[in-house]
Amino acid sequence: MKSISGYIDDARRHSNLHSNNAVARELGINSINMTRYHRGHGLPGDEIMIKLSLLGGNDPFEALLDLNYWRTKGTDAETYYIKMHDNIHKAMDGVAA
Repeated sequence: MKSISGYIDDARRHSNLHSNNAVARELGINSINMTRYHRGHGLPGDEIMIKLSLLGGNDPFEALLDLNYWRTKGTDAETYYIKMHDNIHKAMDGVAA
């Protein structure tokens, strides 16, 4: 699974943006929130996560799965998100073969 900072870094590279502040402007959010996300001190909402994933050329379905995994860290639900992630990737590998 990718980290939130990985999604932000992808958005910078894929969209040729030179800073996290530029990513924040593209997403229509406050640069303070972007800094918090990049440092792992908060998580975006679903809509921002979708925009962030698209800005970085990532799959929004996987991004939402990752987001919910991060939200459930340390809970019983965390295990289920890991299994869903693994099962989806196994299924996709089967389709690609």
